[in-house]
Amino acid sequence: MTTTLTVRTASLTGLLLVLALILGVGPAAATDDQVKYYRVTAADQTAPDGLAQIAGRLLGSPARAEEIYRLNAGRRQPDGRALLDTRQLRAQWLLVLPWDAAGDDVRIGALPAGSSGLCPRSGGGPACATPVPAPGPRSDWAGERITTAQAWTRTQGEGVMVAIVDSGVDARTPQLRGRVALGADVTSGTAPGNRDRLGSGTAMAGIVAAADGTPGIAPAATILPLRVVGDLPRADSAQVATAIEIAVTAGSRVIALGAFADLSDVAVAAAVRAATAHDVVVVVPAGDAGAEATGPAGGLLRVGGAGPEGQRTADYPPAAVDVTAPGIDVAVLAPAAATPRSRSGSEYAVAFVAGTAALVRSAYPDLDAAAVAHRIKATADGASAGVPDRRIGWGTIDPDAAVSAVVSGEQPPRPAAKTGGIGRVVLPAAAALGVVAVAVAAFLIRRRVRNRT
Repeated sequence: MTTTLTVRTASLTGLLLVLALILGVGPAAATDDQVKYYRVTAADQTAPDGLAQIAGRLLGSPARAEEIYRLNAGRRQPDGRALLDTRQLRAQWLLVLPWDAAGDDVRIGALPAGSSGLCPRSGGGPACATPVPAPGPRSDWAGERITTAQAWTRTQGEGVMVAIVDSGVDARTPQLRGRVALGADVTSGTAPGNRDRLGSGTAMAGIVAAADGTPGIAPAATILPLRVVGDLPRADSAQVATAIEIAVTAGSRVIALGAFADLSDVAVAAAVRAATAHDVVVVVPAGDAGAEATGPAGGLLRVGGAGPEGQRTADYPPAAVDVTAPGIDVAVLAPAAATPRSRSGSEYAVAFVAGTAALVRSAYPDLDAAAVAHRIKATADGASAGVPDRRIGWGTIDPDAAVSAVVSGEQPPRPAAKTGGIGRVVLPAAAALGVVAVAVAAFLIRRRVRNRT
């Protein structure tokens, strides 16, 4: 009797939480004044170039020390002083960090009182510097290389939901407003996935479905954010597998896995196989042994990132890449910010391919996942060779050709009705949202039962 009551209570709690999330009355979201910051240590203070070392640890490159300096120059520190030089640091200073900073020492929250304002321009306080604006993004070579003009005359991804399995997606980002479903925070099980503290999920979503400024590949698609990465840059494989299961149950027709998914994990590989078997196109970063384990057939696409000169984002193993897409110096969106940033990583190449898959699924709703993946490979710019290259697969994706070209050996697909209208969004129907609710509720119930057990 006690066990039955526990399960029923868990079920009711889970369903009530889901209803709260759908109605927008779930747990309070992070406030806009929260930032990523780092507390300077004595070792940083005595280092020859402390900012460079901090940038190397938390941003992956000492060259990004200038970004940290620009964010902090002229801001009052707890001791009343200010940062005036990249080599001048004091222990216990609080340094605001760029949005993609990651590491065990990165803190997230509002800066303590007295350390967030500008230093006085006059008076007895220490000298102050004028804040320096952050540098703008580099030229959008990726947007110029991956064109969608012809594809958009037929579709912009209407009616297709793309699941982003990564750090969540910040729905407040101006170019994504109205395009992001509530989703789920799989790391907690009690919150939506439409907040992002790390930034990579928002960046991926922008490449897929952003509007205005630099539009995404499929600006009328809907994003389902499934958060599997918390404040630290790592993901639990069991939660990644659960997120894939939720995405399938919720009706996502395309799933994009970020860089934190471990495809060599048995549970993740099994979830990917199950998703493709359920007619879902799954797009993953190339180079993981697990990607081979999932099998090259069906709706799986393994993506390699490339730069403007053809340089590769990572040292991918031979025959591990199906197609390539921009992954170096890509202009991406940052959480709640209007100005794009320039970033590199295989996950951004994954987003370009996921957006292309959304266009094909919208343009040809009768094609199954395997046929969609085949069409994207067959229309890539290197496909004319007839065989995939061991380094770059079938070549760089071509969204225009993927939607409009005649593919040899393909049963002539029935095109969807032309919709037109740049930036038009067709959100999932109420029934689809109900499936999302059921999927997330099932996850919550399983978690609570397992925890009680």
